[in-house]
Amino acid sequence: ADPTADNVSPMAGTDLNVQATITTASASWFTNRLADTQMLVSDSAGNQVATVELDTEGSLVHAATVSGLMAATEYGYVVTSRLIGAEQLIAQGFLTEEQVTFVKTGTFRTSDTRQPLRLLAPPAQVVSPEAAVVHFELNQIALATIAYGLLSADNTELVPYQFSTSTGDILNEHSVTLSDLTPATRYRYRLSVVTPDGDSLSTD
Repeated sequence: ADPTADNVSPMAGTDLNVQATITTASASWFTNRLADTQMLVSDSAGNQVATVELDTEGSLVHAATVSGLMAATEYGYVVTSRLIGAEQLIAQGFLTEEQVTFVKTGTFRTSDTRQPLRLLAPPAQVVSPEAAVVHFELNQIALATIAYGLLSADNTELVPYQFSTSTGDILNEHSVTLSDLTPATRYRYRLSVVTPDGDSLSTD
């Protein structure tokens, strides 16, 4: 097929959200086209200490986490998202190497003390007839899971949670979608989060 304005548009990405705990750091960003996810972390001497390579089939939403870092230490990072199918577009002369790669560099510092895990605000909910999105922000990066289910038939008694979902990303800000809901039906949910350092929090 002939190239179109859409499939030869250059790569672009958002600013990074980089968060760090005592031993872990996470970066998240978005791109305008399907691309892979790469993150390289080095110490102050320039020695590479961690590499993450994900999303080889492409994603618009990118998140990379590295662990095993030293507390109270400054590190440098390079995050890269390379357009899926870049080689063909370069070979055909439609885009250059610079146009198929999104790159951001910077530094972060790991924490020197362990902070109690907490929600920065009550979770916000956006509800439609067959789905709900629960958005919440934490004071540190964590993996989040939401278990959810129906109330009893008369909406007065609690029954076990029938479903569970997670974004699978270790971030401080999460939006989790609860899907396949029944219209005009009451549900309850439990939010559970755990940090890479092992701290956890659970709330109904």
